[in-house]
Amino acid sequence: MDQQIRVAAAPAGEQVAYASVGEGPLLVLAAWWTSHLELDWQDPGLRDFIETLARRHTVVRYDRPGVGLSSRGDRPYDLDSETDYLNTVIDAARHDQRQDEVDLLGISCGGPGSVRVAAERPDVIRSLIMFASYATGDDIVDDETKRAITDLVRVNWGMGSQSITSVLLPGAEPDTIRRFNRSQRDTTSPETAASLLDLTFTLDASDYTSRVDVPTLVLHRAHDLVIGCDLGRDLAGRISGAEFRELEGKAHVPWTGDCSAALAHIERFLTGEQIGGPPIRQLATVCFIDIADSTRMLSELGDARWRERLDHLRRLVDDEATSRSGSVLKDTGDGAMLTFAMPGSALDFAQSIRARAGAIDLPLRIGLHMGEVEVRGEDITGITVVIASRVADAAAAGQILATQTTAELAAGSAIRVVDVGARDLKGVAGERRLVDVAPLADDSHAADRDTDDDAAPGVIRFGGYELDVAAFELRRDGEPVDMEPQVFDVLHYLATRAGELVTKEQLLDDVWGDRFVSDSSLSSRIKSARAVVGDDGTRQAVIKTVHGRGFRFIAPVD
Repeated sequence: MDQQIRVAAAPAGEQVAYASVGEGPLLVLAAWWTSHLELDWQDPGLRDFIETLARRHTVVRYDRPGVGLSSRGDRPYDLDSETDYLNTVIDAARHDQRQDEVDLLGISCGGPGSVRVAAERPDVIRSLIMFASYATGDDIVDDETKRAITDLVRVNWGMGSQSITSVLLPGAEPDTIRRFNRSQRDTTSPETAASLLDLTFTLDASDYTSRVDVPTLVLHRAHDLVIGCDLGRDLAGRISGAEFRELEGKAHVPWTGDCSAALAHIERFLTGEQIGGPPIRQLATVCFIDIADSTRMLSELGDARWRERLDHLRRLVDDEATSRSGSVLKDTGDGAMLTFAMPGSALDFAQSIRARAGAIDLPLRIGLHMGEVEVRGEDITGITVVIASRVADAAAAGQILATQTTAELAAGSAIRVVDVGARDLKGVAGERRLVDVAPLADDSHAADRDTDDDAAPGVIRFGGYELDVAAFELRRDGEPVDMEPQVFDVLHYLATRAGELVTKEQLLDDVWGDRFVSDSSLSSRIKSARAVVGDDGTRQAVIKTVHGRGFRFIAPVD
């Protein structure tokens, strides 16, 4: 697996680097002592641990400011800064992945900040897992030992000193120790490393443990040589309903030593499945709908009217999905995620909900993809879900986009599609060919559409013409103009690229795809497109020939 590294701005302006990998519900790992997103990814133990979790989750970790790839910060390290950095990454990841909730994993000194965030944001934190952590850092060792360890780090950091690793990584494998020694200088400065060690000893989440009201799992190795197991047991006792599991071993972080038991307990806790139980996989067509420009609409309508509009949309979605045996799996706030057994049903739903939502002035962006999904209770995960979400992100207001695979599997359904070419989808390897889905002219919901042309989505106006993508119709002075479907496709393709040079190769590839089309057939379609808009080979006021290159749509559009 490849990780994706991004940057988010913390409240005080620091740039926090964070990495995500995998697919599925979000699992955010709170930053532990020191880290480096790129160098740590070269550690086979850590990488295997993360990639195992990433088979069913989108795993996110980060470098706190002053460490690794993040910017340097001027704030002192304390529980407030830890909470701010963790919240920054949580909110950035929720935005990236279009998810409302996250599971949170606090390892070692990443635990106290995780406890506070879980206590303060129960609407966002789905569950809390603590590994080798504590409630109060003051209980880890006595004051004299704290000072000795901190001074040892400040003096020897970045010098490859075995004394540091013997104290901080007791029982680690030789390869782990060598990588840690080599990476110290690139990870952070000696002063920052010492400050973060001091942070470990001063963090105190005892005021927040009793306020945690989310499912919590506390894991601790019985013979942990850095933070004693008794502190993990104490932590679990402070959180109402927390489950405590004592594991064999003495390694401090979960990816060193035998990590299989830790992974099994984490997976069982997050998924509810038997440890090692096989996932349930099935084919499904996944559909994401999203209200375009929802923030602006909320501002214009106000809270009360916006809620009424959203409630109306939810009723429409439920009605249209139920009539096609679809399932609404998730309400995303300003949209929804649904599944359908058949792609034809999903595409028919998309056409209908677009029209009905448009009638109440809610232009939707809709994305669909069919493939294998992993069923987790009432939720689904997998690359199919990721692709469908990213296809919706690529859609414009009032547009339905689907992968070409989905359209091909729905062959025979009452749909019209226009190939819009191959697209790079964020977080998805390789390009995906997409199609624009338009309803038939006699769509049974046509009467439900908003008849106000100024509010109609997907309408391109030029001269006295209106090119209505949703209705698959060209109108002249309000009256429909007859034309062949391929002529409409050519006109639509050129109009959406008004002012741009479009080569013959682009037209052939993006409009006809893999089908063979001769130059004479293309010339015939261009001639017909000119005819329906009042152009000809001499008067080129709309579609201009660029000799030896291609064509350009030159009429002003709005």
